Amino acid sequence: MFFDPIQQAALQVYYTIPYAPKHVQLRTTYQRELANKFTITSGLDDLWSPCVRSVLAGNAIKSLAVSASGRLIASAGGTPGVQMWDLLTGRNVGHFTGGGISSLCPVMFSPSGDYVAVGYDTGEMNVWDVATGQQLFDPNQGTHQAPVTVLAFSWNSFFVASGSTDATVYIWDISTRSLRHSLAYHEGPVRCLLFSFNDSLIASGSDDALVITSNIKSGQQVRKMKGHSAKINSISFSTDSSSIASGSDDQAVRLWDIRTGVCLRTYTGSHKKPVKHVWITTDNKFLVSVCDMNIYMWKLGSRKSPQHIWSVDHFFQRLAIMFPAWYAKLVRLFPPKLVGRFLETDDGTPLCPVFSPNRDVLGFIYQSFCFSLDYSVITQRQSRIRNPLTSSPTLDETPLLPGESSEPFTAIAMAPDSTQLITFDGSAIQIWNTTLPRTSWKDIEVNMKKSVEGFWPAPDGRSLLVKQFIGLSLFTSAGTLIKEPETGGDNLGKVGASVSPNSKYYAYWAEYTWNIDQSFSIHIYETATGVRLKRLPGLFKIECVTFSAESEFVACGHGDGIIQVWDLPSGLCKANINTGHAAITSLAFIPGNTTLISGSEEGYVEIRLVENGDNLHQVQCATAKVSALAITTESSLIVVGHADGSLYLWDPPAAKVNLHCLSPKDTSDSTSLDGVDLIKFTDNCRSINSRSKKGIISTWDLSPCLAEYGEGGKKVLLKAVDGRAPGSGIPALPDNLSNSNSSDESAALDALDATPAGRAESGSTLSESSASECAEFQSKAFESTTTTDGSAPPIISTSPCPHLLSRSDSNIVYDMYLSSTYSVNCQEGWVYRGSRRMMWLPDEFRPASPTSFSAIDDRLVIFTKTGTRLVFFDLRSMVGTIPRSWPRP
Repeated sequence: MFFDPIQQAALQVYYTIPYAPKHVQLRTTYQRELANKFTITSGLDDLWSPCVRSVLAGNAIKSLAVSASGRLIASAGGTPGVQMWDLLTGRNVGHFTGGGISSLCPVMFSPSGDYVAVGYDTGEMNVWDVATGQQLFDPNQGTHQAPVTVLAFSWNSFFVASGSTDATVYIWDISTRSLRHSLAYHEGPVRCLLFSFNDSLIASGSDDALVITSNIKSGQQVRKMKGHSAKINSISFSTDSSSIASGSDDQAVRLWDIRTGVCLRTYTGSHKKPVKHVWITTDNKFLVSVCDMNIYMWKLGSRKSPQHIWSVDHFFQRLAIMFPAWYAKLVRLFPPKLVGRFLETDDGTPLCPVFSPNRDVLGFIYQSFCFSLDYSVITQRQSRIRNPLTSSPTLDETPLLPGESSEPFTAIAMAPDSTQLITFDGSAIQIWNTTLPRTSWKDIEVNMKKSVEGFWPAPDGRSLLVKQFIGLSLFTSAGTLIKEPETGGDNLGKVGASVSPNSKYYAYWAEYTWNIDQSFSIHIYETATGVRLKRLPGLFKIECVTFSAESEFVACGHGDGIIQVWDLPSGLCKANINTGHAAITSLAFIPGNTTLISGSEEGYVEIRLVENGDNLHQVQCATAKVSALAITTESSLIVVGHADGSLYLWDPPAAKVNLHCLSPKDTSDSTSLDGVDLIKFTDNCRSINSRSKKGIISTWDLSPCLAEYGEGGKKVLLKAVDGRAPGSGIPALPDNLSNSNSSDESAALDALDATPAGRAESGSTLSESSASECAEFQSKAFESTTTTDGSAPPIISTSPCPHLLSRSDSNIVYDMYLSSTYSVNCQEGWVYRGSRRMMWLPDEFRPASPTSFSAIDDRLVIFTKTGTRLVFFDLRSMVGTIPRSWPRP
């Protein structure tokens, strides 16, 4: 977390102290240094995370390896050749360019750490000197005729061998940099290779179900071991080089005498799928086998059943206990074996295990869980098993970091001293410390409850509704739990929430977990207490939910074009309107609550009577779906945002011009259009702030579009429907300039450009070409538009576009409701209050998206990049010590 900033400037260590876990010595020692600094009231860990580094890799990685010194990490599969990383700093320190991409053959270091090798799908193999980066072998000396599947170094690092799907094994002499032997003893693809510990033999396993040992010096075949009935996946020598174990697709493990080639014992019965990995422990007393999602330990020389040390079914049964009571009881009704059959794979996909070089520690990954099992702990517990055949897995080990990675792990490696595990989750390389105290299942339960999927703050800032992995919680602005609202099992599938403008109610909707018809329910909660007021069940395809200004009504737009309106607090259905559209994607009550405005999937915007659903006004602003709506209190100005990025001002009561294009549609080549996500009027309605899905805030001057005049010829200035301060850190025009002359108005607009958001991009007017584009777009979009009553279509203004006052940088994240002067620069990590820097955020504490940041009255809430953490900040002590050159938000 802190390595990069401290390395750049050592004094920045003082910025990191507030982010240190609660109970570590760093915080305890320097606690007094935090006076007059910001405080984190909720969201900190108790202890350091086992994940000490996380480094973006940039490309997909198929395999990882760690050098003998434990300082270098090698990765392969994402780019041609091998990437080298510094394990201490996490930095990319080199790229050995190779002859192709490795999809089958894992990268490998020599036991000495001096060399690194990888094989390619082209049949080539590259070996580099780690110190110089020089390739050791010329590909012209010999290449396989098919993809390389496996590599192996001799224990003295003098030889390297490669196996291929062309059924051959090549042995290369590193000292002479030449091909020493080409072995063609198999009749099928070679899947595994291994040198004996005395470096006299090399063993190979193949799809032909044979295990063959060959002499390294002469290249002659020594023994051909027959007995398996399917391909060989893994082999392991004993440390005394007297025996060898093999695991096969025939669901059996066989132990062979190396001298005679005789099968000493066959281990079957417990395996129900192909055996993918086998290891003989260092003391030659036990054999470990990995079969699908189960790990077994067999005592060599014994006929007893194996010790079942880990299984995925018992692991999930253990996790289920931490779920809500109604869910845990249901899960426990299913026997572990039934759960295991449901979770296991058809092809026997392994758990991606890795043993430390001394074979004392077993590490493995399953989905987004990372485990480390100590052999000494396993053997100590074996004596406690009375009946191995009926006993549950003996290890109740917790994962290193449950659920912190949003994506499943795909590769794993272990440091030679087994103190660190290295994983890859599809985007980043993680480095784990295995020596830290293990978390308990109770700690995991707490962490799962903290695993956040979304949050919705009330406009008044007093509470936040938080959707977590296993439930719903209501918090104060300081992060104190108010209540865990009742959901009745509505937790899975598509979920969403909305809050009333007066901060009285929350509406939370979710797919009903146990309903086969995939219906939804809307739950209405009081924001102050979390008590459920009403549950509105049996709904389908919920697209949007909105409240009236004073929370008298709640309306829901459905995916089948239906609008429903309920009375609160009675919960009686007041209206059921069939609009005839494909889906209702946006809704807003018009002040007075007798009418509401709706936006559809096809781009239609309509004003309808709540009582009978009559369509009073209709316009199709664009062909893309309506993604945002905003309306003034007098109901005479409506701004419509679309998923294609276009933005329109609609003035239904106007006699003449009643539709203006503020922004044309997004015409970029991007696969995902930057649609409008939120629209907010400023207090005097002379400008609006719009946010795109990518988080860019644009401020538009509406003055050129206003067509209504009052007595005396003055423009009628309206108030925003919620009456709150304008968003995105851009102040509204001062009230004393609301009805002033044009020169005063220009001065106010100049003040806008002086703000940080105004400086992010030029605040000049749109170019003539942009204005022409808007006018042309409007003319084409509406040339055939008609109203439902057959009257003339709305008149489209072909005057130049209004002025674009400012546009924010895409790296800047503002308050999700655009109601505060606080902002976060996600690239640099600085938090601003207006134009003043307040504090610095480590990378994992920065907002995950444009809607992951809330700021009300110097209290900040951030849904962090890790995707699981919600952090509450209190900056009031800092604000009290700085001069206030700007008004409070």
